[in-house]
Amino acid sequence: MAEPSHRFFSKDTTAQIGRFRIPYPVSVILGILFIPVLLIAGPLSIPIAAILRRRAARKERLLTTEMKACGRLIPWSEARSLVANSSGMFIEEMDSPKSSRIWWTPEDLPAISPHPCYFDEGPDPWEHELFFDWCRSHCTNPEGGTAHLVDVQDNEREEALQALKEFLSARRCVSIWPRLPARTSRTPNRGPTSPAAP
Repeated sequence: MAEPSHRFFSKDTTAQIGRFRIPYPVSVILGILFIPVLLIAGPLSIPIAAILRRRAARKERLLTTEMKACGRLIPWSEARSLVANSSGMFIEEMDSPKSSRIWWTPEDLPAISPHPCYFDEGPDPWEHELFFDWCRSHCTNPEGGTAHLVDVQDNEREEALQALKEFLSARRCVSIWPRLPARTSRTPNRGPTSPAAP
């Protein structure tokens, strides 16, 4: 039988971490040591993820309650009707890579924004960081912003997701992305994500 061209425990075994290459035998030792870490981290990730989801849901409920108390909560059906009739526009605020919240503003953002608006186009959203910061300060700021939080019920989420795609294409919706501590990687273009649960 032919000798295998590559063996796990060989001098060709290396590990790549960023720009650094970890040579044999250190790479093999690190790999073996990492196995118990995976065995521990895997089961722990399940309850941690559940806790994070509950915290995020509680945060959204508190925001919804706060916006309702100050008259800045609007039902999805009403907000969609307004935007469809060219009254105001939507703001899709990315809260995390997998969820977003929706705001409605009566203002024409491209006309009043001091920075180019972001319509979910282009390879690098964070080229629009100045617009994102302005939009948070002027529109979605819970303490005095001009935008209304859109109340999307569970049975409206799929409809809202599809409608946002259409409004983005028609430039009746802008996107704002989360702040980054440091710009590290480029993120490809993507469509709207599921609105955060209230």
